[in-house]
Amino acid sequence: MVDAGHKPDGSEKPNPAVLEEKLGGSYVVSRTKVKAYPFCYGLHTMAQAFSALRVEHGIEHRAIRSARVGTNKRAVALHAEVAPKETMAAQYSMPFVAAVALVKDPKDPRLFGDDALNDPAICGLARKVELYADPEMQTHYPSRHGAHVTVHLDNGRILETTVLDAKGTPANPCSDDEIREKFRRLASVSHADGSVAEILSLVERIDTLPSIAPLSKALRAVSRT
Repeated sequence: MVDAGHKPDGSEKPNPAVLEEKLGGSYVVSRTKVKAYPFCYGLHTMAQAFSALRVEHGIEHRAIRSARVGTNKRAVALHAEVAPKETMAAQYSMPFVAAVALVKDPKDPRLFGDDALNDPAICGLARKVELYADPEMQTHYPSRHGAHVTVHLDNGRILETTVLDAKGTPANPCSDDEIREKFRRLASVSHADGSVAEILSLVERIDTLPSIAPLSKALRAVSRT
């Protein structure tokens, strides 16, 4: 086992014995995370929570008076930018991502492009998002990046929910269909639907192909700009 002073990144006191620990019986790859959303991982539970409320209750963004996000202190300190001016800043902004999740599907990477950065619905709602350090969420950090979210509607209704494990984590894994859908969504930016389907088909039977040449050819067949 790694001693108490060992850093996760291996920068101090390396322990090669860990490489053989449970060899053949436990595979780290089975505990990896798949990013279900195109922005900072620490914001995923928040986006998932808001998106779930929007879908479940049919929330219309024009009816939202305000929204609150309770999460760990670090996230509140680092991700509070309200009006990001470029894509990467938007992907690290909790107010912006929260607004995206309350207006549209936060899995869509196009919602972090130039058009979205100037979308009045998203930008206006981002200014209504309040962040705060939630003591309960802090107890789960850093092993879990939980979020407790609340939506206050103009009609007086208050909707809230908590998500501790984001979609794509070992505790809440993506299904094979969800992974395929993510690939389709991203690959469609540069490939036609038929080409995307061909790539998926080749990948799913790659162990039976005589070579990877067909897959390499399909991946290079860019048809969209």
